Parts: sequence; C-alpha cells; structure tokens
Amino acid sequence: GKLSFVSYAPATANLQVNGNKNEMFSANAFEPSYDLMIGETAADKTGPEAVSVLFRHVLSQVNFTAQVSELESNGLYFEVSINSISLEDIANKGDFSWNALENKASFGKQNSYYGNKQVSETVNFEDGSKMDLGTSLYIPQMLNNSNLEISYSINTYVIENGTKVYVDKVNNTKSVSLESLNGGEWKSGYSYVYNITINTLSEDNITVTPYIENDWKTIEHEINM
Repeated sequence: GKLSFVSYAPATANLQVNGNKNEMFSANAFEPSYDLMIGETAADKTGPEAVSVLFRHVLSQVNFTAQVSELESNGLYFEVSINSISLEDIANKGDFSWNALENKASFGKQNSYYGNKQVSETVNFEDGSKMDLGTSLYIPQMLNNSNLEISYSINTYVIENGTKVYVDKVNNTKSVSLESLNGGEWKSGYSYVYNITINTLSEDNITVTPYIENDWKTIEHEINM
C-alpha cells in the first residue's frame, strides 16, 4: 500500500485533517515551534525492508539580521538603534490543501491579515557585528501589497574635553516593498533572510539585501539604511 503523513506543531494548531484535505491551518508568526511538514508518499513495497518517508517544510521561514556600516569616522561617533521592525499586510490564515499522490501543497482563501506585525523590539548596536533578530514562520503567499517597515535612530556626536557633544540626531522610518525583494511571493519550503544594513555615512541610510534557500531554501535581502 501507500502511506502519507502530515506533521505539525504545536499540537494545538487549528488543523483539521480529513483524508487528503487539511482545512484552515493558521500560521501564527513568531512562535519558533510552529511548523507544518508533509511526508512524501511512500511507493508500494513488496519486501520486508523499512519504508523511508521524506518530510518537507510547507510554510515559509522568515529571518532578520542587522548590522551597522560605521560607528566611528573622522572624529564622528554614532549611536545607532533599530526601534522596531514591522511587517504590513501579511496573510496569517488560509485553507491548506495537499495532493498526497503528487506531493503538492497549496494555501487558498487567504482572507485574514496582520495589518502591522512587529517582529523586533529596540536593538542597540555596540559594534559592527551582524545581529540575529529572530526567525518566524508564515503561510506561503503573494506579497503584492506587503511591506517591511523599519524605524531607526542615528545620533551623531563628537568628543570635546572628554564629553559627548551631539551634532545631529536622526529618527526615521523606511518602508520597503516585499514584492520588490521576493519576486512577489513567499514560497512553500523557502527560507527568506532579510539582511538590514544601517549606513551611518550615507543619506540613504538603509539597505535590504535578500537571500533565499530551499528546504529550507534561504533567500537573503540586504537593506541599507
């Protein structure tokens, strides 16, 4: 015979299994344990050997990293912080259908959205090293009207007689179209990494550079600020 499997976590996920139809799987973001996988159908076996079933990720993984280009330059010093990172108009619920014979998954009826979902609290940069801001999972979806919003601060100062003297303070918010970074969608089984760079010496202070990989396929994005 043939065997098919669905694996999901946590056990409280709203997933109702009915044959090969799995309805209304809600992927609540920023819970690292939340996941959904499907097992490829095992072919008919005639011998006593063990049956191997390959499980694949169904959701899309989203990661954020951040770093600063310069904290000091020609006598100028920079205090840099990311005040918040938010995702706008991201679908958080849909009907999950799986064709077990073809090992294909899809999400339909995506009619519930995060209007504005904050993904990071305030981050202060002590050096130029890259910081991992966390990983979360979402249902695969089109990103036609979805944005990444980054609020940040850059305080510039000099040292005079051992005392900080501030010469400039910038508080700004940058909105980046996710459609422009991802070809318009988050795909099933892909991991998307958004690398945010704050450029303290540039007028355009943020750069986002994407990177993608499968199973997980990771996609990175560089965000320069």
